[in-house]
Amino acid sequence: MANLISDRLDKLGITLPAASGPAAKYANAVLVNGLLYVSGKGPSGPCRGKLGEEFTTEQGYEFARQAGIEVLAVLQDVLGSLDKVKRVVKIQGFVNATSDFDEHHMVLNGYSDLLLEVFGENGNHARSVLGAVSVRDNLPIIVDSIFQVDELLQVELRELKPRGNREIYEMIQEIGHGENGFVNSLYSDDIDSFQRKLEWNHQTAAGIDLPEGYVPQTVYWMYANGVPVGYGKLRHHLNANLLEKGGHIGYIIRPSERGKGYGKLILQELLKKAREKQIPEVLLTCDMKNSTSRRVIEGLGGKLSDISDGICKYWITV
Repeated sequence: MANLISDRLDKLGITLPAASGPAAKYANAVLVNGLLYVSGKGPSGPCRGKLGEEFTTEQGYEFARQAGIEVLAVLQDVLGSLDKVKRVVKIQGFVNATSDFDEHHMVLNGYSDLLLEVFGENGNHARSVLGAVSVRDNLPIIVDSIFQVDELLQVELRELKPRGNREIYEMIQEIGHGENGFVNSLYSDDIDSFQRKLEWNHQTAAGIDLPEGYVPQTVYWMYANGVPVGYGKLRHHLNANLLEKGGHIGYIIRPSERGKGYGKLILQELLKKAREKQIPEVLLTCDMKNSTSRRVIEGLGGKLSDISDGICKYWITV
């Protein structure tokens, strides 16, 4: 199932929204011993009312599917990638219905069918469904869910130091010269040259002896469970050239670790660093054809401000 779920979503025409927050004092999801318990979610939009009164069974089916998409958005937000879902364990539906409505099971099929479409045989699940006299906000249905998942990663950013180690050097060499507009300026012919570049970048972060046209920037290595998987650059402020192309943040994931949701994770962590440096708004630029990066940026609140010469400009308020 690895690296296939995003492709399936594309084929199904499903674009995941940003994950909605909890409606009260509880967590969106809790992980215990490899099981992720996702709190109740309802359909988005203005739909309010009861099955058997305001809504038909067919409409309820669509509401259940919409609620399921809200659950998938939470999974994406918590796990970084739906590929980390091993299988769907159980779902439960609470259908806001009249006392004589008796097609609750057909309504919940909307969510069940979605899970089977997205996760294949690993989407087959146990379930139960109940009729409710009332539910939160008069939603037509609320669903909660249990998933078996890969254990969550321990992710951290480590600031570049004047002296590096062999595993960082090997990652840089694997990345090569860069791609999709990211320039891997640390790529080196040998480890001695690499060490000199580290020392120069360390000075750059402090704004020491900057060449004309350069701005202070900090480089961060991203580690996942103790292994370097990519790195990012955070520019402390922008000049005219960077306002057109480059922006505040650039990042790249090493080829052997792509397709695992690390792009979103590193951008989330870099945005935290920007907040620490009191940068109120962050500019990101990317190639218009780079749909993966655009989805990541938009999923983290990026607002498209301009497209010029094939380059998209996004602003994120931090």
